[in-house]
Amino acid sequence: MKDRGQGYEYDLVALAPSTGVRLMRHGEWPPPRGACVSVGARRYLYTTGYVPSLGRYPHGHVPTPVQITDHVGDSAARDLLREVLLLTKMNWNSARFAERLPVTVRFANEVGTILRDLPDDFAPEARYAFYM
Repeated sequence: MKDRGQGYEYDLVALAPSTGVRLMRHGEWPPPRGACVSVGARRYLYTTGYVPSLGRYPHGHVPTPVQITDHVGDSAARDLLREVLLLTKMNWNSARFAERLPVTVRFANEVGTILRDLPDDFAPEARYAFYM
């Protein structure tokens, strides 16, 4: 990444968690975890899929890719995809090998679901750990 002269580096990424795109693969297993398909300017990343080191597909559903819908920042596309993939393995509250969405997006969605159900006159707790 390049330094923008202000002492920090950044990447802002937008993901679309559900798409109608599927990659079909000849053989017994679904596409491998980490496979990326580009269609024009759109990129689709398989965060779940066949894992060669396990010799199997550890999930019970048809894998669907996450679409990278927008990116602003310094990282190259390949580095960005690798980082998104790594964030899907960081949910320490789960025994699953990898999640479909990065842990940062998944937990934000879960906290949002909790906050949505609070009464209008209730002041929500500001500490993130409260929602774990």
